[in-house]
Amino acid sequence: MLTIPAKVIASSFALVAFAAALLVGLRVGNPVTTVIYRATLVMLLCWPVGFAIGRIGQHVVDRNIETYKNEHPIPADVEPNQTQDQATQDARPGLGSVTERIA
Repeated sequence: MLTIPAKVIASSFALVAFAAALLVGLRVGNPVTTVIYRATLVMLLCWPVGFAIGRIGQHVVDRNIETYKNEHPIPADVEPNQTQDQATQDARPGLGSVTERIA
């Protein structure tokens, strides 16, 4: 499983939390050093939370994709020694070639 989407979600979550903490802290009127310290702390605490959410989301997506692939398999490719009519007949049982259906 790839962890890149989880890291992107975690980073985005942490940056949004940092920006929100900055805005709220400045709006309330706290000293700038306190606001930056608290915003940095919030960012560091929110990154693992975002990473966990990203991993869970990626796992769910991967699982759904795998289930879909198992339920909807792609028909086999044409073998080099097989004609197109034979491949169609093998891929779609019950349907013969055009000449067989006409005859």
